[in-house]
Amino acid sequence: MSLKLLCDAYEAMQRARTADELRVQMARFAREMGFEHFTYALTIEMPSMKPQQYFINGFPQAWLERYLSQGYFKVDPIVRHAETSTLPAIWSEDVFHDGKSAQFWDEARNF
Repeated sequence: MSLKLLCDAYEAMQRARTADELRVQMARFAREMGFEHFTYALTIEMPSMKPQQYFINGFPQAWLERYLSQGYFKVDPIVRHAETSTLPAIWSEDVFHDGKSAQFWDEARNF
């Protein structure tokens, strides 16, 4: 990955004025990085308020609906990673090693 690619992506995302424009720029950046799909999730926690969650999804709608209906966010190791780190995470078979995560991985891969 080049510094120019990162800088160009950052600048393009900064220029986005709507969630749809941001999704388009994120999808372009993901493709340039060699990824077919992406998800960006952000949770903002403030004292005395319910956490606010923002989600920009670059997966097929059918998979997103399946993911949510099955509650896969509860067993997705990438979600657990994101709750404790600001670093990006990449889906790979290595992180899906326990029972429920393995079942989720198999379904995601077959989808």
